[in-house]
Amino acid sequence: MKYSIGLPNKHVQQSTSLLPSLCADKMILNAKTNTFHWTESDESVRELHKQYQEQYVERGETNDQIAERIVTVDEQAIGTTKEFLASTRLHDANNEYPKRNDILKELSDNYEKAIIQLRKDIATNK
Repeated sequence: MKYSIGLPNKHVQQSTSLLPSLCADKMILNAKTNTFHWTESDESVRELHKQYQEQYVERGETNDQIAERIVTVDEQAIGTTKEFLASTRLHDANNEYPKRNDILKELSDNYEKAIIQLRKDIATNK
């Protein structure tokens, strides 16, 4: 079922085409955050451990909203690991776990890259 949201079909299609990559980027960020959450468990980083958990719960809810939006405009939301890896603009660190001191930098760098890409996507589709 298609919904009319007051936008020309061309604009709906342009914005919808960006959503799978956005969803994939968020899934990769979520996977990394989960991994770092599991890695950081000793008492000295207890607050960081809690923050990672809050982030991946919140990001999971956001991803659900993105996927539902894709379906709302009558598209198939991506959902397999293969699709996420093919659609993301973020990359893993060659299957290596970063050292404790590098975890926050890696997450920060990934967030920065995702934000920059999203801004480019928005500028391109105006």
